[in-house]
Amino acid sequence: MYLKPRARTSIAHRSLSLLAAAIAAASVDAAPAPGEQWSCTPTPDGWRCHIREIPATPYGYPDKIKPLPGKQGGPQDIDPADELAHDMDWSNRRQLTDAQCENLPTQCSGAYIEPPMEPVNQAATQIGTVFAYSDESELTQDPETATFSGNVTLHQDDKRLRADTAVLYRAEHRAVIDGDVQYREPGVLIRGESAEFDTEDKSGEVRKARFVLHNESTRGKADRIFRNADGTVDLEDGTYTQCEPGQQDWRIAASEIHLDRATGQGIARSARLEVEEIPVLWTPYIRFPIDDRRMTGFLWPALTNSSQNGFDLATPYYLNLAPNYDATLVPRYLNDRGTMGSGEFRYLNTWSEWSFSGAYLPDDDVYKDDRWLTGVQQQGLLLGKLKTRIDFTEVSDEEYLKNLSTTGLEIQRSTHLNQIAESAYNVGDGWRVKARAQQYQVLDDELREPYKMLPRIEINRDWTAEPFKPDYALTAEYTYFEHKDDSQITGQRVFLEPRIAFPMEWMAGFIRPTLSYQYIGYALDNRTRIFDDDNPSVDAARFSLDSGLFFERDTTWFGTAMQQTLEPRVYYLWSDYADHSGIPNFDSSNLTFSVNQLFRDTRFSGHDRIADANQVSASVTTRFIDSRTGAELLSASLGQIYYLEDRRVSLSGSPSAVQEADESEIAAALSISPSESLRLSATAVWNTETDELEEAGALLNWTPGEAAIVNLSYRQRDEGFNANALDPYENVDQADFSAVIPVGDHWKVFTRYQYDLENEDNLEELAGIEFASCCWAVRMVYQEGVDWDNGRDRGFYLQFVLRGLGGLGQNIDQLLQSSIFGFGTRNKENTLGY
Repeated sequence: MYLKPRARTSIAHRSLSLLAAAIAAASVDAAPAPGEQWSCTPTPDGWRCHIREIPATPYGYPDKIKPLPGKQGGPQDIDPADELAHDMDWSNRRQLTDAQCENLPTQCSGAYIEPPMEPVNQAATQIGTVFAYSDESELTQDPETATFSGNVTLHQDDKRLRADTAVLYRAEHRAVIDGDVQYREPGVLIRGESAEFDTEDKSGEVRKARFVLHNESTRGKADRIFRNADGTVDLEDGTYTQCEPGQQDWRIAASEIHLDRATGQGIARSARLEVEEIPVLWTPYIRFPIDDRRMTGFLWPALTNSSQNGFDLATPYYLNLAPNYDATLVPRYLNDRGTMGSGEFRYLNTWSEWSFSGAYLPDDDVYKDDRWLTGVQQQGLLLGKLKTRIDFTEVSDEEYLKNLSTTGLEIQRSTHLNQIAESAYNVGDGWRVKARAQQYQVLDDELREPYKMLPRIEINRDWTAEPFKPDYALTAEYTYFEHKDDSQITGQRVFLEPRIAFPMEWMAGFIRPTLSYQYIGYALDNRTRIFDDDNPSVDAARFSLDSGLFFERDTTWFGTAMQQTLEPRVYYLWSDYADHSGIPNFDSSNLTFSVNQLFRDTRFSGHDRIADANQVSASVTTRFIDSRTGAELLSASLGQIYYLEDRRVSLSGSPSAVQEADESEIAAALSISPSESLRLSATAVWNTETDELEEAGALLNWTPGEAAIVNLSYRQRDEGFNANALDPYENVDQADFSAVIPVGDHWKVFTRYQYDLENEDNLEELAGIEFASCCWAVRMVYQEGVDWDNGRDRGFYLQFVLRGLGGLGQNIDQLLQSSIFGFGTRNKENTLGY
């Protein structure tokens, strides 16, 4: 229920009571004539007032509050349906400054711009902190009243009031205002036909009123608007919307609406949600945000329909528990599977962020068993030196993500879930200590289970890279390997690699000799007696000499001044051979050959193999750099390794697996960026023995506008199936096209088509459309792709958003980010952002 008008906040604040008391205390019977003004000054016996003439100065107030020069639109600039928008501080986009347009969505045609505070009129009467001005004024003593008429203006601090007439009743602490009432305080404008205020408790009401909240881009109207003593606003029989003037796409119409700018929340009772003034939803009570701050309450439901689950409805409930922690509870109904529940709890302290999540589906109607998920994510930085990270997710079964994930095929096709906890301490002077515990949950029964590292402890010292001074580095690592399969060997491993170097660098080139030593030692739990020795070890010395030159010249490219570089590089590597018979392999695999691999000191990942080598790598790189901007427009590299001896160390550890080739494949890389919006990158590996292209990849990324993206890519690789790899399906021959195409200011089209040339099959097809106005948006996406077990998987995703009220439907931003390269990461235009 509403308080009486006397309990409402005064627009004029205490200025009205001061003014009424001052004028009523003066013994004056005559009223000033037009063009005259009362002038009151304090005396020891009270206030003394006299009439003075109003000087004709350029500081006199206009008849109406005018818009900002050059910034406010007239009736011809707005929709005819709301010809009064220019009186409510509305400015069209072309009238805004660049700074004002910076955060304005492209779908919005303008914004509410609050004018600066008007200067006090030189003819105004100052009474305490109040400045009062009007064309005419009249005083009476019985009862004690003061009547002002004609351009009545009252100023106090950051509040101001204008009207045609104002009558102040001193004894009742009441002010009655009539005729084109305009009330302003920072971020608020209220206009109405009449008003009444209590000047003591600073409350009041405005009748037949309209209002604008500038920062919240909110407007509305009501039969009566109450400005409460606590700063809140109540609407009686009113409407609320964040749509632009002249647009009625959606609004809340209610018998009572309460707006609290301090908390950023609104409450409506007996409310209707109207679309184009047509009621679509009634509720006896609804709470909604009026700005970007969090608030407890139901979020809009998530709605999908897929071949996995049928109709799928989730209704999240958000709990804003404290400024630094919150929770979300999500009841979910799946037509084909049953009812499940999930939730997330987030916590933030001064040094870390935490997130705990979980889900449970009892007795899945299709799977015929309970399904669940649990997860913990954390990252932190303590005292600026200790970094921590936890990333743990576990599911009840291998099919969980495929059946119950709502974020698209990319997540559903996951083959592993990483489970890791690590910390790293920066000791200083290049030294760092790191501890890690890591394991994987395998979601594909065709893959081999990786080893658990419980724990791995590392001590590292990085190069200082200071030229012409001896430099040293160290890698020391202890790891304990476990495996859930009792037939697999487990145990401990120690790896040591001290390195010394003497880097020499000049403007025209560099030479870097490096000498290192590697040692690997084990303490094995040799339960199955796979190896004869429980404590095998291996070690080897290594030497490398890296050198390069830099040549440059000035040239032109299509009329643009350029600087071209030519950068030849030669890298010699020698590493002694060590017999790896009896040495286990816990985490090593072959590295993919590329331009970067030319200058690595090993051909293996992990620390179970010391790669023997006697080889020379040679490459050449050229760059074209814009002389004016310094931007690199083109970079091209070509290189090859020449083997001076056969390589005998292999992943299997057997010395019989000798690699006898005299030279490696030829690796090439190309990057072209003729403009900020266009980039082409390509890599290739050519096998000189078979004269075939062993691996190739290319990506064309074009972003012609703020919201437009076009990607075209191709990837080919033929290395066979590797069950030990985390990405085991290494035979690849795929073409991929994806795009976000704006159609005008309001429409976007999404698409992706990924085709497997190897198997002649469509890996993924995606088509979507979005319409976004300034106050609402709808996004629909259809996705279809390969399900390795069940043929094809299909899903339809719908997202409907009302600006200021949230959205109905699945938030599909993550789905589009995983399908379209660059979506949502380049700028805000690729997300709905409401």
